[in-house]
Amino acid sequence: MSTLTKNKAIHFSGLTELRGIAAVTVMIAHIDQFGHLFDIPKYGIFATGIASQAVTMFFVLSGFLITYLLIKEKEDHRQIFIRKFYWRRILRIWPAYYATIILAIFFGFLGITQLPSLSKSLQISSMFVLFMPNLAYVISYVFGGTSPLWSIGVEEQFYAIWPWVVKKMKNLLTIMLWIIATYLVIKITIYIIHPTGGAYALIKLTRFDCMAIGGLGALTLEKEWSFSKILFHPILLIVSILTILLPFFTKFFFFASLENEIFAVACLVIIMNISSNSRSFLKLRSNLLKKLGEISYGIYVYHLLAIYLVAHLGITHQNTFLSYLLIIIITLLIATLSYQYLEKPFLKMKKRFVVVNSKS
Repeated sequence: MSTLTKNKAIHFSGLTELRGIAAVTVMIAHIDQFGHLFDIPKYGIFATGIASQAVTMFFVLSGFLITYLLIKEKEDHRQIFIRKFYWRRILRIWPAYYATIILAIFFGFLGITQLPSLSKSLQISSMFVLFMPNLAYVISYVFGGTSPLWSIGVEEQFYAIWPWVVKKMKNLLTIMLWIIATYLVIKITIYIIHPTGGAYALIKLTRFDCMAIGGLGALTLEKEWSFSKILFHPILLIVSILTILLPFFTKFFFFASLENEIFAVACLVIIMNISSNSRSFLKLRSNLLKKLGEISYGIYVYHLLAIYLVAHLGITHQNTFLSYLLIIIITLLIATLSYQYLEKPFLKMKKRFVVVNSKS
């Protein structure tokens, strides 16, 4: 359950563990995708689309938690401290984000990945510095190993405007529904016009509606609307879990990639039941998953670089078990070192800008 007192931080149980599961899922799926680098068989894990939907989980999680905190901040202080919000985002996101870019360029100089030409590298750098890696990803302007950063760019773009929306808008429910509806109309229209074009690829990646769906859950929970009882119903939770698992058993792709929105709703139901429903049969209480959740950001941003590094070393050629094992170990090592010696010092600085304290 979420809790809040003047001396105690808000805490949503299970969200850290859920982040750990999502990050590891993306890593495993990408090892499968890049199996050709090790001359090992592919098992179809990536082909299920589960990596993309694990990112959907990240989007919904982020939208849920940050929207809840912004709403509480507005209620408790009658305003939202925009500058402090941006400082919190900078101190949480930027260190590992830019470290990944620097490490990728370094890998390029070492020959671990292929470094683009100088002119193209400058264009890539400018898009990444301006937090447009989703655009760079669509037009194939990325440094080797940095493609996972596209979702970080989407989050930062969303949060460039989101605190202003929560601060200025009196009817958040209406604006959230408008965001979701507008996004869907634009995505479906572009898909009908040119389903294989760059514009559709970009809008499909830039899932603002999935983050708004997370925000809807936060609003429902904070306002204690009766609708939350429906979200807490065990049958709906079972259906949501099955929806998340369905890609492992059958193709789960819809017109205009509407499976993203279906997954987002399922993710929201799971998030709310794990974090806020004391009667839920689904609970995440695992020290291992909690540890993975703590370093999940590092797992997510560094794992592709670890894949390229292990492939470059060439010591796991045609050995499936050793390839997976070494990539996982190296990723966890880099993520742990990053968390302890890069991210943590900035997280300590972040406390100076906290308005509503949270441990989630």
